[in-house]
Amino acid sequence: MHCYRTVKNARAMRIPFLAILKDNGSSSTQYLSMQESRRSHQAAQRLQRPARLPDETPGARPDQIPETRHARETWGSTVSPASRRVHSSDIQNFPQRGHECQQVASSMPDEIAQVRFLIVGRTGWIANMVAELLEQRGERYAFASFRLEQREACERELDALRPQRVLNCAGVTGRPNVDWCEDHRRETVRSNVLGVLNLADCCASRGIHLTNFATGCLYHYDDGEHRPTAEGGRPFTEDDPPNFFGSYYSRTKAMVEELLRSAFDNVLILRLRMPVSDDLSPRSFVTKIARYEKVVNIPNSMTVLTELLLVALDMSERGLTGVYNFTNPGSISHNEVLELYRKYIDPKFQWKNFTLEEQAKILKAGRSNCELDVRKLLRDNPGAQIREVHAAMEEVFRRMQAKGVKPLAAP
Repeated sequence: MHCYRTVKNARAMRIPFLAILKDNGSSSTQYLSMQESRRSHQAAQRLQRPARLPDETPGARPDQIPETRHARETWGSTVSPASRRVHSSDIQNFPQRGHECQQVASSMPDEIAQVRFLIVGRTGWIANMVAELLEQRGERYAFASFRLEQREACERELDALRPQRVLNCAGVTGRPNVDWCEDHRRETVRSNVLGVLNLADCCASRGIHLTNFATGCLYHYDDGEHRPTAEGGRPFTEDDPPNFFGSYYSRTKAMVEELLRSAFDNVLILRLRMPVSDDLSPRSFVTKIARYEKVVNIPNSMTVLTELLLVALDMSERGLTGVYNFTNPGSISHNEVLELYRKYIDPKFQWKNFTLEEQAKILKAGRSNCELDVRKLLRDNPGAQIREVHAAMEEVFRRMQAKGVKPLAAP
Protein backbone atom coordinates (compact mmCIF):
# COMPACT_ATOMS: atom_id res chain seq x y z
CA MET A 1 0.00 0.00 0.00
CA HIS A 2 1.37 3.40 -0.96
CA CYS A 3 0.77 6.26 1.43
CA TYR A 4 1.47 9.97 1.12
CA ARG A 5 2.34 12.48 3.77
CA THR A 6 3.92 15.87 4.25
CA VAL A 7 7.20 16.05 6.13
CA LYS A 8 7.97 19.38 7.77
CA ASN A 9 11.46 18.59 9.00
CA ALA A 10 13.13 17.49 5.80
CA ARG A 11 16.62 18.27 7.07
CA ALA A 12 16.50 15.29 9.39
CA MET A 13 15.81 12.89 6.53
CA ARG A 14 18.62 10.71 5.24
CA ILE A 15 16.97 10.16 1.85
CA PRO A 16 15.14 13.39 1.05
CA PHE A 17 12.24 12.11 -1.01
CA LEU A 18 11.71 8.54 0.24
CA ALA A 19 11.34 6.68 3.48
CA ILE A 20 10.89 2.96 4.04
CA LEU A 21 8.71 2.56 7.11
CA LYS A 22 7.69 -0.55 8.99
CA ASP A 23 3.98 -0.98 9.61
CA ASN A 24 2.60 -4.10 11.32
CA GLY A 25 5.67 -6.07 10.30
CA SER A 26 5.57 -5.08 6.64
CA SER A 27 7.36 -2.26 4.88
CA SER A 28 5.56 0.31 2.80
CA THR A 29 7.13 2.96 0.61
CA GLN A 30 5.99 6.43 1.50
CA TYR A 31 6.52 9.25 -0.92
CA LEU A 32 7.33 12.36 1.07
CA SER A 33 5.44 15.32 -0.31
CA MET A 34 7.16 18.66 0.23
CA GLN A 35 4.37 20.94 -0.93
CA GLU A 36 3.77 22.58 2.45
CA SER A 37 7.39 22.77 3.56
CA ARG A 38 9.10 23.69 0.28
CA ARG A 39 9.68 27.36 1.00
CA SER A 40 10.88 26.99 4.57
CA HIS A 41 13.06 24.07 3.56
CA GLN A 42 14.68 26.08 0.75
CA ALA A 43 15.38 28.98 3.07
CA ALA A 44 17.12 26.70 5.55
CA GLN A 45 19.22 25.13 2.83
CA ARG A 46 20.36 28.49 1.45
CA LEU A 47 22.04 29.19 4.76
CA GLN A 48 24.14 26.06 4.35
CA ARG A 49 24.80 26.34 0.62
CA PRO A 50 28.14 27.80 -0.56
CA ALA A 51 28.12 31.07 -2.43
CA ARG A 52 26.47 30.85 -5.83
CA LEU A 53 26.94 32.73 -9.02
CA PRO A 54 24.37 35.43 -9.74
CA ASP A 55 21.61 33.70 -11.62
CA GLU A 56 17.97 34.00 -12.58
CA THR A 57 17.38 31.66 -10.24
CA PRO A 58 16.50 30.73 -15.74
CA GLY A 59 14.51 15.25 -25.72
CA ALA A 60 12.20 12.77 -26.40
CA ARG A 61 13.77 9.54 -27.58
CA PRO A 62 14.58 9.95 -31.27
CA ASP A 63 11.68 7.70 -32.26
CA GLN A 64 9.28 9.53 -29.95
CA ILE A 65 9.96 13.18 -30.76
CA PRO A 66 6.89 14.58 -32.54
CA GLU A 67 7.45 14.73 -36.31
CA THR A 68 6.30 18.35 -36.32
CA ARG A 69 6.50 20.95 -33.61
CA HIS A 70 2.71 21.27 -33.82
CA ALA A 71 2.11 17.64 -32.87
CA ARG A 72 0.90 16.83 -29.38
CA GLU A 73 3.26 14.56 -27.49
CA THR A 74 1.70 11.40 -26.20
CA TRP A 75 4.52 9.81 -24.24
CA GLY A 76 4.16 10.19 -20.49
CA SER A 77 0.44 10.95 -20.71
CA THR A 78 -0.75 7.96 -18.69
CA VAL A 79 -0.09 9.39 -15.23
CA SER A 80 -3.12 8.90 -13.03
CA PRO A 81 -4.90 12.00 -11.65
CA ALA A 82 -4.21 10.95 -8.08
CA SER A 83 -0.47 10.62 -8.62
CA ARG A 84 -0.31 14.10 -10.20
CA ARG A 85 -0.96 15.54 -6.77
CA VAL A 86 2.25 14.11 -5.36
CA HIS A 87 5.09 16.64 -5.23
CA SER A 88 8.72 15.69 -5.13
CA SER A 89 10.97 17.40 -2.60
CA ASP A 90 14.28 19.06 -3.28
CA ILE A 91 17.09 16.52 -3.45
CA GLN A 92 19.76 17.80 -1.08
CA ASN A 93 23.35 16.62 -1.22
CA PHE A 94 22.47 14.74 -4.37
CA PRO A 95 26.04 14.52 -5.71
CA GLN A 96 27.03 12.70 -2.51
CA ARG A 97 23.94 10.56 -2.18
CA GLY A 98 22.83 10.20 -5.75
CA HIS A 99 23.48 6.47 -5.71
CA GLU A 100 21.16 6.08 -2.71
CA CYS A 101 18.39 8.02 -4.43
CA GLN A 102 18.83 6.09 -7.65
CA GLN A 103 18.84 2.73 -5.87
CA VAL A 104 15.69 3.45 -3.90
CA ALA A 105 13.89 5.13 -6.80
CA SER A 106 14.53 2.12 -9.01
CA SER A 107 12.58 -0.05 -6.58
CA MET A 108 9.53 2.21 -6.59
CA PRO A 109 6.44 1.86 -8.79
CA ASP A 110 6.78 3.99 -11.93
CA GLU A 111 3.88 6.29 -11.04
CA ILE A 112 5.62 7.17 -7.74
CA ALA A 113 9.30 7.32 -8.69
CA GLN A 114 8.89 9.43 -11.81
CA VAL A 115 8.24 13.17 -11.67
CA ARG A 116 6.71 14.93 -14.63
CA PHE A 117 8.73 18.14 -14.36
CA LEU A 118 12.25 18.83 -13.12
CA ILE A 119 12.95 22.54 -12.58
CA VAL A 120 16.56 23.70 -12.85
CA GLY A 121 17.34 26.94 -11.01
CA ARG A 122 15.87 26.26 -7.59
CA THR A 123 16.72 29.66 -6.05
CA GLY A 124 15.47 31.72 -8.95
CA TRP A 125 12.58 34.08 -9.42
CA ILE A 126 11.09 32.50 -12.53
CA ALA A 127 11.79 28.96 -11.30
CA ASN A 128 9.70 29.52 -8.19
CA MET A 129 6.90 31.14 -10.19
CA VAL A 130 6.85 28.04 -12.40
CA ALA A 131 6.76 25.83 -9.30
CA GLU A 132 3.75 27.72 -7.98
CA LEU A 133 1.90 27.11 -11.24
CA LEU A 134 2.75 23.41 -11.17
CA GLU A 135 1.48 23.17 -7.60
CA GLN A 136 -1.78 24.84 -8.57
CA ARG A 137 -2.17 22.30 -11.37
CA GLY A 138 -1.41 19.36 -9.06
CA GLU A 139 1.65 18.31 -11.06
CA ARG A 140 4.49 16.15 -9.71
CA TYR A 141 7.69 18.16 -9.94
CA ALA A 142 11.08 18.51 -8.30
CA PHE A 143 13.75 21.17 -8.04
CA ALA A 144 17.13 20.05 -9.37
CA SER A 145 19.98 20.20 -6.87
CA PHE A 146 22.83 20.27 -9.40
CA ARG A 147 24.55 23.21 -11.06
CA LEU A 148 24.24 23.34 -14.83
CA GLU A 149 27.90 22.50 -15.40
CA GLN A 150 27.91 19.48 -13.03
CA ARG A 151 27.45 16.70 -15.57
CA GLU A 152 27.77 13.66 -13.29
CA ALA A 153 25.35 15.11 -10.75
CA CYS A 154 22.96 16.02 -13.56
CA GLU A 155 23.04 12.50 -14.97
CA ARG A 156 22.49 10.90 -11.56
CA GLU A 157 19.51 13.10 -10.84
CA LEU A 158 17.90 12.57 -14.23
CA ASP A 159 18.34 8.81 -13.86
CA ALA A 160 16.92 8.81 -10.32
CA LEU A 161 13.87 11.00 -10.93
CA ARG A 162 13.27 10.15 -14.60
CA PRO A 163 11.43 13.40 -15.38
CA GLN A 164 9.35 13.59 -18.52
CA ARG A 165 10.23 17.25 -19.01
CA VAL A 166 12.99 19.54 -17.76
CA LEU A 167 12.45 23.29 -17.36
CA ASN A 168 15.70 25.24 -17.30
CA CYS A 169 15.25 28.54 -15.49
CA ALA A 170 18.93 28.83 -14.48
CA GLY A 171 21.68 30.98 -15.91
CA VAL A 172 23.99 33.81 -14.99
CA THR A 173 22.48 37.27 -15.44
CA GLY A 174 24.67 39.19 -12.99
CA ARG A 175 24.06 41.11 -9.81
CA PRO A 176 22.92 43.78 -9.64
CA ASN A 177 22.77 43.70 -13.45
CA VAL A 178 24.49 42.35 -16.55
CA ASP A 179 27.51 44.61 -16.01
CA TRP A 180 28.73 41.89 -13.62
CA CYS A 181 29.25 39.56 -16.57
CA GLU A 182 31.78 41.92 -18.13
CA ASP A 183 34.23 41.22 -15.29
CA HIS A 184 33.28 37.56 -14.77
CA ARG A 185 33.44 36.17 -18.28
CA ARG A 186 34.62 32.67 -17.44
CA GLU A 187 31.82 32.19 -14.91
CA THR A 188 29.31 33.52 -17.41
CA VAL A 189 30.45 31.13 -20.15
CA ARG A 190 30.55 28.21 -17.72
CA SER A 191 26.89 28.63 -16.86
CA ASN A 192 25.27 30.22 -19.90
CA VAL A 193 27.07 28.20 -22.57
CA LEU A 194 28.79 25.08 -21.24
CA GLY A 195 26.18 24.45 -18.55
CA VAL A 196 23.18 24.77 -20.85
CA LEU A 197 24.79 22.54 -23.49
CA ASN A 198 25.58 19.99 -20.79
CA LEU A 199 21.95 19.92 -19.64
CA ALA A 200 20.64 19.69 -23.20
CA ASP A 201 22.96 16.79 -23.99
CA CYS A 202 22.07 14.88 -20.81
CA CYS A 203 18.37 15.32 -21.60
CA ALA A 204 18.73 14.36 -25.26
CA SER A 205 20.56 11.14 -24.45
CA ARG A 206 17.66 10.12 -22.18
CA GLY A 207 14.79 11.13 -24.42
CA ILE A 208 13.75 14.07 -22.23
CA HIS A 209 12.17 17.24 -23.58
CA LEU A 210 13.94 20.41 -22.41
CA THR A 211 12.41 23.88 -22.20
CA ASN A 212 15.09 26.55 -21.98
CA PHE A 213 14.02 29.97 -20.70
CA ALA A 214 16.31 32.17 -22.75
CA THR A 215 16.49 35.84 -23.69
CA GLY A 216 15.41 38.01 -26.58
CA CYS A 217 18.08 40.60 -25.76
CA LEU A 218 19.94 39.63 -28.91
CA TYR A 219 18.82 42.57 -31.02
CA HIS A 220 18.93 46.34 -31.14
CA TYR A 221 17.11 48.88 -33.24
CA ASP A 222 19.06 50.15 -36.25
CA ASP A 223 18.61 52.90 -38.81
CA GLY A 224 17.34 50.49 -41.46
CA GLU A 225 14.45 48.04 -41.58
CA HIS A 226 14.65 47.37 -37.85
CA ARG A 227 13.67 50.84 -36.75
CA PRO A 228 10.90 51.01 -34.12
CA THR A 229 7.58 50.06 -35.68
CA ALA A 230 6.23 53.54 -34.94
CA GLU A 231 8.86 54.79 -37.40
CA GLY A 232 7.99 52.25 -40.07
CA GLY A 233 10.36 49.45 -39.07
CA ARG A 234 9.62 45.77 -38.57
CA PRO A 235 10.09 43.63 -35.44
CA PHE A 236 12.80 40.96 -35.24
CA THR A 237 11.74 37.41 -36.08
CA GLU A 238 13.21 34.16 -34.78
CA ASP A 239 15.17 33.81 -38.02
CA ASP A 240 16.87 37.20 -37.92
CA PRO A 241 20.56 36.88 -36.97
CA PRO A 242 21.50 38.64 -33.71
CA ASN A 243 22.78 42.17 -34.22
CA PHE A 244 23.40 43.20 -30.59
CA PHE A 245 26.81 42.40 -29.14
CA GLY A 246 27.07 45.25 -26.65
CA SER A 247 27.11 43.03 -23.55
CA TYR A 248 29.01 39.84 -22.80
CA TYR A 249 25.82 38.39 -21.34
CA SER A 250 23.98 38.76 -24.65
CA ARG A 251 26.93 37.36 -26.58
CA THR A 252 26.89 34.15 -24.53
CA LYS A 253 23.13 33.83 -24.97
CA ALA A 254 23.38 34.24 -28.74
CA MET A 255 26.18 31.68 -28.86
CA VAL A 256 24.34 28.98 -26.92
CA GLU A 257 21.10 29.54 -28.81
CA GLU A 258 22.79 28.93 -32.14
CA LEU A 259 24.41 25.74 -30.82
CA LEU A 260 21.14 24.47 -29.36
CA ARG A 261 19.07 25.09 -32.45
CA SER A 262 21.66 23.48 -34.74
CA ALA A 263 22.44 20.35 -32.71
CA PHE A 264 19.47 19.43 -30.49
CA ASP A 265 15.96 18.52 -31.63
CA ASN A 266 14.60 18.04 -28.11
CA VAL A 267 14.85 21.68 -26.99
CA LEU A 268 12.23 24.43 -26.82
CA ILE A 269 13.88 27.87 -26.59
CA LEU A 270 11.72 30.69 -25.24
CA ARG A 271 13.10 34.22 -25.66
CA LEU A 272 11.88 36.36 -22.76
CA ARG A 273 12.45 40.11 -22.58
CA MET A 274 12.17 42.50 -19.65
CA PRO A 275 9.92 40.13 -17.65
CA VAL A 276 7.21 41.63 -15.46
CA SER A 277 5.36 40.04 -12.52
CA ASP A 278 2.23 40.99 -10.58
CA ASP A 279 4.28 42.43 -7.73
CA LEU A 280 7.30 44.62 -7.19
CA SER A 281 9.87 41.83 -7.07
CA PRO A 282 13.44 43.14 -7.38
CA ARG A 283 13.71 41.04 -10.55
CA SER A 284 10.70 42.62 -12.26
CA PHE A 285 11.42 45.17 -14.98
CA VAL A 286 8.96 47.58 -13.35
CA THR A 287 10.87 47.57 -10.07
CA LYS A 288 14.20 48.02 -11.81
CA ILE A 289 13.29 51.11 -13.78
CA ALA A 290 11.24 52.62 -10.94
CA ARG A 291 14.40 52.62 -8.83
CA TYR A 292 16.59 54.32 -11.42
CA GLU A 293 17.23 58.01 -11.06
CA LYS A 294 16.99 58.40 -14.84
CA VAL A 295 15.68 56.13 -17.60
CA VAL A 296 15.81 56.08 -21.37
CA ASN A 297 12.47 56.19 -23.14
CA ILE A 298 12.46 53.54 -25.86
CA PRO A 299 9.70 51.11 -26.92
CA ASN A 300 10.53 47.50 -26.08
CA SER A 301 8.96 44.06 -26.12
CA MET A 302 8.14 42.74 -22.65
CA THR A 303 7.10 39.41 -21.15
CA VAL A 304 4.11 39.51 -18.78
CA LEU A 305 4.83 36.38 -16.77
CA THR A 306 1.30 35.91 -15.44
CA GLU A 307 0.11 35.26 -18.98
CA LEU A 308 3.09 33.64 -20.62
CA LEU A 309 4.36 31.14 -18.04
CA LEU A 310 1.09 29.24 -18.44
CA VAL A 311 1.75 29.17 -22.17
CA ALA A 312 5.29 27.91 -21.56
CA LEU A 313 4.03 24.92 -19.56
CA ASP A 314 1.49 24.11 -22.26
CA MET A 315 4.15 24.29 -24.98
CA SER A 316 6.39 22.00 -22.95
CA GLU A 317 3.61 19.45 -22.51
CA ARG A 318 2.83 19.54 -26.24
CA GLY A 319 6.47 18.80 -27.03
CA LEU A 320 7.08 21.89 -29.16
CA THR A 321 10.70 22.54 -30.11
CA GLY A 322 12.69 25.30 -31.74
CA VAL A 323 12.97 29.03 -31.02
CA TYR A 324 10.07 31.29 -30.08
CA ASN A 325 10.02 35.00 -29.35
CA PHE A 326 8.25 34.85 -26.00
CA THR A 327 6.80 38.28 -25.31
CA ASN A 328 3.43 39.97 -25.49
CA PRO A 329 2.61 41.46 -28.90
CA GLY A 330 3.72 45.01 -29.55
CA SER A 331 6.09 47.26 -27.65
CA ILE A 332 5.77 49.68 -24.75
CA SER A 333 8.12 52.45 -23.69
CA HIS A 334 9.77 53.05 -20.33
CA ASN A 335 7.71 56.19 -19.81
CA GLU A 336 4.46 54.37 -20.53
CA VAL A 337 5.33 51.74 -17.92
CA LEU A 338 6.22 54.35 -15.31
CA GLU A 339 3.02 56.26 -16.05
CA LEU A 340 1.08 53.10 -15.19
CA TYR A 341 3.10 52.74 -12.00
CA ARG A 342 2.22 56.30 -11.05
CA LYS A 343 -1.45 55.83 -11.97
CA TYR A 344 -2.02 52.64 -9.97
CA ILE A 345 0.69 52.44 -7.29
CA ASP A 346 2.39 55.75 -6.45
CA PRO A 347 0.60 58.98 -7.49
CA LYS A 348 3.59 61.06 -6.32
CA PHE A 349 6.16 59.20 -8.38
CA GLN A 350 8.48 61.28 -10.57
CA TRP A 351 11.30 60.36 -12.94
CA LYS A 352 13.71 61.87 -15.43
CA ASN A 353 14.79 60.78 -18.89
CA PHE A 354 18.20 60.76 -20.48
CA THR A 355 19.61 59.69 -23.84
CA LEU A 356 21.28 56.44 -24.85
CA GLU A 357 24.56 58.34 -25.12
CA GLU A 358 24.20 59.62 -21.57
CA GLN A 359 23.24 56.14 -20.36
CA ALA A 360 26.32 54.60 -21.99
CA LYS A 361 28.58 56.79 -19.85
CA ILE A 362 27.43 55.13 -16.62
CA LEU A 363 27.24 51.49 -17.80
CA LYS A 364 29.95 48.93 -18.45
CA ALA A 365 27.81 47.05 -20.94
CA GLY A 366 25.29 48.20 -23.48
CA ARG A 367 21.59 47.40 -23.26
CA SER A 368 19.38 45.81 -25.87
CA ASN A 369 16.33 47.75 -27.07
CA CYS A 370 14.09 46.04 -29.60
CA GLU A 371 10.67 44.73 -30.54
CA LEU A 372 10.23 41.02 -31.24
CA ASP A 373 7.83 39.56 -33.78
CA VAL A 374 5.52 37.08 -32.00
CA ARG A 375 3.39 35.88 -34.92
CA LYS A 376 4.91 32.41 -34.65
CA LEU A 377 4.06 32.23 -30.93
CA LEU A 378 0.46 33.30 -31.59
CA ARG A 379 0.12 30.93 -34.54
CA ASP A 380 1.21 27.88 -32.55
CA ASN A 381 -0.85 28.79 -29.46
CA PRO A 382 -4.20 29.84 -30.94
CA GLY A 383 -6.17 29.28 -27.74
CA ALA A 384 -3.79 31.08 -25.40
CA GLN A 385 -4.59 34.43 -23.82
CA ILE A 386 -1.65 36.58 -24.89
CA ARG A 387 -2.76 40.20 -24.88
CA GLU A 388 -1.18 43.16 -26.59
CA VAL A 389 1.48 44.53 -24.28
CA HIS A 390 -0.28 47.79 -23.34
CA ALA A 391 -3.44 45.94 -22.31
CA ALA A 392 -1.44 43.25 -20.53
CA MET A 393 0.61 45.79 -18.57
CA GLU A 394 -2.52 47.72 -17.58
CA GLU A 395 -3.92 44.49 -16.13
CA VAL A 396 -0.68 43.85 -14.25
CA PHE A 397 -0.99 47.17 -12.44
CA ARG A 398 -4.69 46.69 -11.79
CA ARG A 399 -3.94 43.37 -10.14
CA MET A 400 -1.19 44.95 -8.06
CA GLN A 401 -3.53 47.72 -6.95
CA ALA A 402 -6.23 45.19 -6.04
CA LYS A 403 -3.71 43.30 -3.92
CA GLY A 404 -2.72 46.47 -2.10
CA VAL A 405 0.86 46.61 -3.38
CA LYS A 406 2.64 49.53 -1.73
CA PRO A 407 4.94 52.02 -3.48
CA LEU A 408 8.64 51.29 -3.50
CA ALA A 409 10.65 52.88 -0.72
CA ALA A 410 12.84 55.79 -1.74
CA PRO A 411 16.39 54.64 -2.63
